[in-house]
Amino acid sequence: MRINAQLIDAETGRHVWAERYDRDMVDIFALQDDISHSIVTALQLTLSDTDRQRLDRPDTTNVEAQEAFMRGMSYFLSYTRDGGMSAREWLKRAVTFDPDYARAYAWLSFVDFIAWEFQWSGAEDLLERAVAQAARAIELDPELAVGHATYGWASLWQGHNDRAIASLERAVALEPNDANAKAMLAESLNFVGQPERAPDLMRAAMRLNPKTPFYPFMLGHAYFLMREYDKSVEAIKDTLARTPDFLPGHRMLAVVYAEMDRMDEARVALAQVRRISPDISATLGTERFPYKNPASLRRFLDGLRKAGLDIPEEPAPAD
Repeated sequence: MRINAQLIDAETGRHVWAERYDRDMVDIFALQDDISHSIVTALQLTLSDTDRQRLDRPDTTNVEAQEAFMRGMSYFLSYTRDGGMSAREWLKRAVTFDPDYARAYAWLSFVDFIAWEFQWSGAEDLLERAVAQAARAIELDPELAVGHATYGWASLWQGHNDRAIASLERAVALEPNDANAKAMLAESLNFVGQPERAPDLMRAAMRLNPKTPFYPFMLGHAYFLMREYDKSVEAIKDTLARTPDFLPGHRMLAVVYAEMDRMDEARVALAQVRRISPDISATLGTERFPYKNPASLRRFLDGLRKAGLDIPEEPAPAD
């Protein structure tokens, strides 16, 4: 097998380093370890203890499991319903091939959560399943950042705010360069009433991974909660320019425009929501926004009502 490795300066496109490795194809995992260590040595990298442990410990030693995992991730990154459901099937195969594959359990948890949030599946236990699979990932590998991140993320929607924030902060501490962990922590802070902490985390996540289309949306959510409406619109539109059918983006844009009294634009945004999800259930949707502060939830729902979505008023609390 011949492997060509290159290091390119992403900002300038300048070619920094390259090497070619010729190896006998005997054990794919041993080959992977050999090449990884060779590159680290060639680049004279200083690794953290966590990075070195990750380099020395493969996620799985089962070739079929690794292939199923990689196929699942490629489908998931399409960010579509069909892609998500295909990803779910491949990730389930991965943990069937290797029942101790912690990273596959963690991503299966996240895919199940997304299927629950976007109503991709009619299964009623998806959220509970997402929490259980993330817990399994942590049980198998307590140092796996993505396991703690998905556990915290799913826990937030169960109303376990303290557990969610603690798990996500643990994920960031374990792997400071994990953009998803930073983004999930930022969005969770939005929901628990600390949006002022979110922008720095989101900007860090966007520097680590500029290609993920949903990060600007989370930044826009923080700006909405802080009533910085122009910044919110700009950030949400960034997401929608990259993923035009991202329903939460159009929904949030309708709310922001409604609070700005730009009602024509609010109605246009809401029309996009109805286009993407003609059978949108307003009452079902209200159950899927884990705002800790009731006033934040009221702001959000009132914005949707003002934009034209028929959402029943919440009943007054009993005496």
